[in-house]
Amino acid sequence: MCVLLKKINVKAITLGFESSSDRVLKYIKNSQNSSVEKNRQAILLGEKYGISIAGGLIIASPTEKIEDMKKNNAFIDFARKHKANRVWIQIMTPFPNTKIWEIAKQRGKVTDDFDDYGNLKNRDKLNWNSLQVHNRDAALLLDDDVPREEFLKEYNYSKKKCSFFAYTVFLKTIIKKPFNLFYFAMESEYYFKRLMLFIKQ
Repeated sequence: MCVLLKKINVKAITLGFESSSDRVLKYIKNSQNSSVEKNRQAILLGEKYGISIAGGLIIASPTEKIEDMKKNNAFIDFARKHKANRVWIQIMTPFPNTKIWEIAKQRGKVTDDFDDYGNLKNRDKLNWNSLQVHNRDAALLLDDDVPREEFLKEYNYSKKKCSFFAYTVFLKTIIKKPFNLFYFAMESEYYFKRLMLFIKQ
């Protein structure tokens, strides 16, 4: 597959890594064929064939425990070691007409007053901010028996590890296409804050 992709000049692939725990991954994907090892192999193949690999992880899924979350850090380190272009981590977020939405509804976290993505019939009944993939304070699908403080600690640590990729992408972009500096200059306040955070870390 990689040989064929190279022949048609594919430069990058974005994957849903989803989880660094085999048990949680199989649950999220609803497939016994999914595995963390296959995700690692995809990264290795990208490295071998010079195809840029990026992918996202999800945290705070139903049934996920702290020991599952801790596995993200080793996976992020593996991706960095084997030259993945980017890895990011987001909070499990329910969307209408999905199994996860039904679980959130059963738990009383969401209601049916959701017309479609981004259009609420009654914003008082459902807080729009709770449906954001970076809202760690919401984490609607986090199991009640998972200590929130420990979850936040793991999420923050993994997110900090992932920030390495964001800044290397930024630097590669500037090196390859210096003209993009004008774009970054227009959004200078935002990127300056991110740069300062990167230096601090």
